[in-house]
Amino acid sequence: MNNRVFLWGHSAETGYLSQLLSENPGLWKGAILFDPGALPDLESMRGKELLIISGKDADNAEELKRYQQQALASGVSLTLVLQDNCHHNPASVRTMRERTVDFAKFLAEQL
Repeated sequence: MNNRVFLWGHSAETGYLSQLLSENPGLWKGAILFDPGALPDLESMRGKELLIISGKDADNAEELKRYQQQALASGVSLTLVLQDNCHHNPASVRTMRERTVDFAKFLAEQL
């Protein structure tokens, strides 16, 4: 079953999620992180799928870009979506709709 299960978390939840991913990496196909406050250890994500959605204006946007480069160099498949006019949390219906579409596209690609 681990070839189909994704964990997801938002903001502060991503710290607990990252710990769970590290402790039991074989149980999951990957993870979906919205506005992450913590990032999973790349070693435990090797061979997994990872989606991160955050705002271009978030305080950690540059850190997320560096993390994406490190992930790809480590053999981790990471899709990073940085939304326009969005900080740590989306504040508009349009941004939430775009986020939902990106999330759905990512899941559809996993089928």
